[in-house]
Amino acid sequence: MKLWILPVGTFDADVATLTPGDRSGRRTDCPVYAYLVDLGDQCLLFDTGCSRTLMTHPEAVLGAGVASLTPIMAPDRDYITARLGATGIPADRIDTIATSHMHFDHAGANADPAWSGAEFLVQRAEWEAVSATPRHYPDPGCLPPTGARVRLLDGDVSVAPGVTLVATPGHTPGHQSLMVQFPGGGGVFITSDAVYTRGHYDPSHVGAAVDRAASARSVEKIQALCRQHGLVPFFSHDPDQARVEGWRLAPDAYTDGPFPTPRRS
Repeated sequence: MKLWILPVGTFDADVATLTPGDRSGRRTDCPVYAYLVDLGDQCLLFDTGCSRTLMTHPEAVLGAGVASLTPIMAPDRDYITARLGATGIPADRIDTIATSHMHFDHAGANADPAWSGAEFLVQRAEWEAVSATPRHYPDPGCLPPTGARVRLLDGDVSVAPGVTLVATPGHTPGHQSLMVQFPGGGGVFITSDAVYTRGHYDPSHVGAAVDRAASARSVEKIQALCRQHGLVPFFSHDPDQARVEGWRLAPDAYTDGPFPTPRRS
């Protein structure tokens, strides 16, 4: 098993986009990641990052919101297929794509025709939310391309030995995270937007969420799973975690531990 953490750009963001109610006006670098797991006979991509449209014409996706969330991305560097090139795994080897949720920065490149032969794993509640509340999902690139298969999930699902999709609703109705456990012990819990940053790894201080009570329960679930399985959490938009804790980003890969020691909040 090999795991790559793929940096797919950053946003110059008002901190209020991560912590609603923060009126300080402070700005932060907000990294965006996708994740690739090579299981030998199967390659799983967890999230696809932003669409080319958002990278080149962000106002077409974000509208007035582009002022508070400005992408700093180059398609030839940060688009998902470009980042995959550094791993040695070509796009046509990706047979499974799991979508944490359908927001533009995590699923914007779902529509890429490179995935036309892949199977998408999406929580049923998230799939239904795209139709029920389209204003929350402004990038049509979140929908899989013609030819792709979609499997709707209801709760936690084992994708392969050591690889589990974990339902973590709250940020969106059908949000899911990824748990990767290596054969030698230990592993990584990829929170996606269930936990934005180290500071949000606290049920009493969750980030932006459509259901804050559900989000708090999801954080508690993540904490319990990390304790139970000896996993280290990796957060979706923490500007400092990778650098301060010493995480290896693509093209480097994890085949086992040791994993970084979490810093204190």
